[in-house]
Amino acid sequence: MNRATRAVLFLGTISLVGRGVIGCSADRELRIADDAAADGATPTDATTLPETPDDGGLSDADASDATRTCSLDGWCYTELPAPGTFDAGDIVVPSPRSLFDLRSVWVAPDHRVWAVSDAGHILNWDGSRWDVVFAASERLQSITGTSSTDIWVSGYQGLVLHGTMVNGSMTFEIVSTGVRHGIASITAFSPTDVWILADKPYHLTAETFDSTPAFTGIDIPKGFTDTRSSLTIDTAWNDGTSVWFAGTEVASCSKDPCRREVVAWRYLEGTDPATAWERVGIPMQDVNSLYSGFTTGDGLNLVSFNGKSGTGFVDGWVARFAPSDAGTIPTLPGGSGGITADGAYAWSAEVAETHGSPNGLWAKQKNDIWLVGSPGVVRHFNGTSWELQRLALKPTIPLLNNLWSVHGRGDDVWIVGDSVALHRTVKP
Repeated sequence: MNRATRAVLFLGTISLVGRGVIGCSADRELRIADDAAADGATPTDATTLPETPDDGGLSDADASDATRTCSLDGWCYTELPAPGTFDAGDIVVPSPRSLFDLRSVWVAPDHRVWAVSDAGHILNWDGSRWDVVFAASERLQSITGTSSTDIWVSGYQGLVLHGTMVNGSMTFEIVSTGVRHGIASITAFSPTDVWILADKPYHLTAETFDSTPAFTGIDIPKGFTDTRSSLTIDTAWNDGTSVWFAGTEVASCSKDPCRREVVAWRYLEGTDPATAWERVGIPMQDVNSLYSGFTTGDGLNLVSFNGKSGTGFVDGWVARFAPSDAGTIPTLPGGSGGITADGAYAWSAEVAETHGSPNGLWAKQKNDIWLVGSPGVVRHFNGTSWELQRLALKPTIPLLNNLWSVHGRGDDVWIVGDSVALHRTVKP
């Protein structure tokens, strides 16, 4: 594998190699806990989670809004690193609005938390505070991993970074992708089985790991036979065994109305390339943008997108789909989200947010789904309806920051956005 840039963070010290720069105080130890802890198990002392009481950290004596650090729904504001407390290296120019416009968050199995910023920061939460552990020279968009010692990051200009623990130090190296497009999504099954989404999907395998480039492009076939149809792929994720891609497909508009679908593709690795793709199409006439996808622990697939509803306004939608015979899709009260069976898959879709863009979603189970958006929108699906979460520390000052990503382990949930990182450990 072509590793053009390397930066090493020693436990308790800093070592800088090449262009990449680590920013972390010399007396701050970056401790990596044992990833053997099961999801939902009590983490080790290196990742002890602060307990959040049911009142969101507020007692009766906590009458002053000035003392609050958690909202009434238990969302606690964590402090991001201050300017001048880390070496920014050759980082790209930060947003004029804030130092940390966080674009993606990933919670490791041991409950350590990793996030990336639009200005090129990689941040780590060790259980008590955030540290900037790497500064890239490109804007970053997505982060994932398989453990706290196997981290994958993607960004603009085809940038992929791989973080590993080598001889007691955390090392981030550039992995050659062979593409110059921005990489919107990255998802990993193992250190040698990684997918990225740029202009199309690219796959890193054990066979290509040491090649230049390390990723091989794979084409997704169109579902419409019309030669003038267009296909846009927006997001990628994995369900633990298979990789999924989702986007929109539009048939030729020579005949009105145009045919539009929200589409998802599942790649069946190891099969005949001619039949390797399984397609799910959800007809939606007015779809603007698709944002994110996820598969719950009980087998329900989710995608979020913007589209017009019967009101004529652009709303935030969530679509659910699963095998037709699985019985996984919940039946919602009031006729919302009616289930449609279409071949091997059944699907439903409903408006989840009427005031913002549905930028990110994550779910533990089919009846426990989190949706975040802009500006300052958090919705929770409890099995029957989408509840609006209270984020404000003061009733008269709502959170208006754009929120971009949500991820968690069990009831340990994190949300990141422009200059904000929210943490919640209480069960809704």
